[in-house]
Amino acid sequence: MQYFIPTLVESFGWTGHTGQYYTIPAYVAALVYVVVCCWLADRYKTKWPFICGLSGLGCILFIAVTTTSHDKVAQYVLTVFAFGTIYGCSPLVKTWAADVVPQSAAKRAVSIALINAIGNASSIYSTWLWPDRDAPHYVAGFVTTTTWLGVLSVSTVGAAYLFKKYPVEGASHVGTMAAELKARREADAKSTRV
Repeated sequence: MQYFIPTLVESFGWTGHTGQYYTIPAYVAALVYVVVCCWLADRYKTKWPFICGLSGLGCILFIAVTTTSHDKVAQYVLTVFAFGTIYGCSPLVKTWAADVVPQSAAKRAVSIALINAIGNASSIYSTWLWPDRDAPHYVAGFVTTTTWLGVLSVSTVGAAYLFKKYPVEGASHVGTMAAELKARREADAKSTRV
């Protein structure tokens, strides 16, 4: 959705440089969501409730955006707050994956790469979700965004349950990386002797 904020603002009736000014609140809301939710997740040393809460809130807000198409100001304000939930979820999901994926560092790297690949694929398929002919309702775009957030909220609860039921004994990140570096040095030393 982040690529189409100017298009959405234009559909609310603001164009040109005035329309560009009306894109600013969406990014300010995103910044607030990211900073506050990440700070709270660090403070309480848990991420999944914040991911679930933000994605659930975003799902509700996007449903409200699509159902309040008669009032452009209300739709704009709801869009601003809903947009921020998408950005708020992103760093929490990536850092939670790094926390819960068992050792080794390669597994964590692959899981984070997969998360990035899925997220960046949106720039490919989203061009078909927000066509000008759907203005001002953009039902396909809002339904897809709402569905993704709903799936994230439900799957986060499911994953948190499974991680609690089947805990993985994890070593410290520092100890694991030190052991991997030591093994690599020993392998290099062995290969130079042969």
